[in-house]
Amino acid sequence: MDYIELMAKKTTTQSDNKTESKKATTPALGLFSKSYALVKENWRLVGLLYAPTIALAVLDTFDRISDENKEGYGLGNLVSNAVSGPNAGTVIGAEDMFIIFILNVLSILGAVLMLVASVMIINGKTPNLGAVWNGFTKNGLWLRLAGLLLLMGIAIVLGIFAFIIPGVYLIIRTFMAPYLMIDKNLGIEQALRQSWDKTKGYAWAILSVLAVMLLITLPSVLPAIGGLIAVGLTIIYTLAAVLRYKEIK
Repeated sequence: MDYIELMAKKTTTQSDNKTESKKATTPALGLFSKSYALVKENWRLVGLLYAPTIALAVLDTFDRISDENKEGYGLGNLVSNAVSGPNAGTVIGAEDMFIIFILNVLSILGAVLMLVASVMIINGKTPNLGAVWNGFTKNGLWLRLAGLLLLMGIAIVLGIFAFIIPGVYLIIRTFMAPYLMIDKNLGIEQALRQSWDKTKGYAWAILSVLAVMLLITLPSVLPAIGGLIAVGLTIIYTLAAVLRYKEIK
């Protein structure tokens, strides 16, 4: 009888440990307010890192308005501009193309630096651009991070081509890798392994955040200021992913 009671207690304890090990997470939409509060506290840095993206959105808005003014506000033109951006027949000079290219490069750099900044922010720091850049270049983090993001991108693309579901699965299981690398100064393999372990059981918690990140880009299909609206929502929600990382880690 004592043995049976002992086994029952052991089973209950194991069950309780499993329950405790699964950490509570905030609903994806609930992260809007938390992200906004942190973005507001660090608005200078966030605004600076997003400046190239905002500039591209402004240029796109002017192009859309210009196209609609020239061709009217008919349904066909509105849909065309919403889906494919400025009218395909618009002539873009070499100088404009160079500016757009530079802004795109700076946007990508800003997004990567935002990863570094976001980890600093959730760790209670109020970083400036200099601190973020130092963190990015320290101990070869920039090279490891570039390698990790490239490897993740290739794997995810291949997974998506393999009937989509494998790609989504890889996105979920590698979700924490960049944050772990930055936060704990890990190598590529260590970051991927730890992400794979830590994301087990949190598929919906991660997927819901990614779904919201995708949905808030939908206003970009609207005519005229749709792109600006999408960028604005993206900035507000920009720290949601790292907040989810903090909850799970």
